[in-house]
Amino acid sequence: MDTEFDTAHGVETGGITELKRLQVAGDAQDSVPHIASDPDEFHSAMGALGIDHGRFTFVDIGAGKGRALLLAARYGFKRIVGVEFARELVEVAQRNIHAARLSASTSILHQDATRYELPDEPLVQFMYNPFGGKTMATVARRTRASFDRNPRPLHVVYVVPKELDTWVQAGFVAEQRDHYAILRPAT
Repeated sequence: MDTEFDTAHGVETGGITELKRLQVAGDAQDSVPHIASDPDEFHSAMGALGIDHGRFTFVDIGAGKGRALLLAARYGFKRIVGVEFARELVEVAQRNIHAARLSASTSILHQDATRYELPDEPLVQFMYNPFGGKTMATVARRTRASFDRNPRPLHVVYVVPKELDTWVQAGFVAEQRDHYAILRPAT
């Protein structure tokens, strides 16, 4: 699937990349190998949201080489942002964004997810099993704190949700489960 997707789009998003040997902004000890998002799972999750995508900003936490950013571009999000802590993957994602000729409203940041400040606007936060429990707990708490400071439509799409309990403990409700979970802040 990786080769087929990359060839069709003229990009390099596939493969498995160990992150612990890369230049990272943050602690690599809780990282998991980068594996690109599955397009079918991505499309299933975006369809299940039941939203007007054009009103939302899409943020991919642990964006890797940017495949989810490329997929998100098909949905007309107001803005698309990738957050990735491995410099080498950010550079690949930047090349992929350029090769796919995505609009200027698409960007990737080289930043530690535990320090990233979510935008104060309607938000779809996407994650494809980006890290382990320690980091996930921090991201979940910071996401909830962002919502509490500025209540707004906020949907978390978590594919391969190995740390789902962490989100529930942080004050989120899982509304759907399959190979992914859609979480919303509990009110």
